[in-house]
Amino acid sequence: MSRTYRTLIRGAVLVACAGAASWSAVTVLAAEPEKVKAAIGEQQKAEQAAVASQKRVEALDDEASKAVADYRQMLAETQSLKAYNDQMAGQVASQQTQLSEMTKQLDEIATTSREVLPLMQKMLTTLTQYVALDMPFLPDERKNRIANLESMITRKANKCNLPFKTNFSRRTCVSNPPSARGPANRR
Repeated sequence: MSRTYRTLIRGAVLVACAGAASWSAVTVLAAEPEKVKAAIGEQQKAEQAAVASQKRVEALDDEASKAVADYRQMLAETQSLKAYNDQMAGQVASQQTQLSEMTKQLDEIATTSREVLPLMQKMLTTLTQYVALDMPFLPDERKNRIANLESMITRKANKCNLPFKTNFSRRTCVSNPPSARGPANRR
């Protein structure tokens, strides 16, 4: 026998069996209407339970999808915050380096401020010697100016009348420029 013939025979047998089963079911169903109604009621209850179960499954699926979306959002936010923290850590490190450099510079300024007065006195001595050895050009005015410089250097430190601003020892010195004092020979 060929395959096609066998397939046709099997299909015919199946159709005949299905028809016989249907016929017997219809015969049984027609004979017992109470059982049919009970079976239909049970079927409806099962379908309602299936609908309710499907709704629960859909609600759980929605909840799971929302949880996955929230999780992905939190991962992205975590990565963003980590990158931000890394950037801030770099800035903090840079600022700490700058702070230590500024502290070092302030220490150097304090040392410089202690060394300024002796340097100015040495410069004044050198200037006095230079004027004494120089050709006589306005000698009285030059002597008066040197005297004014000597008086500014020898004044008390708390008056702070140096011709420049300082803030080295936590006090502010106000500049007293020559134009505000008047001519140098008045002093």
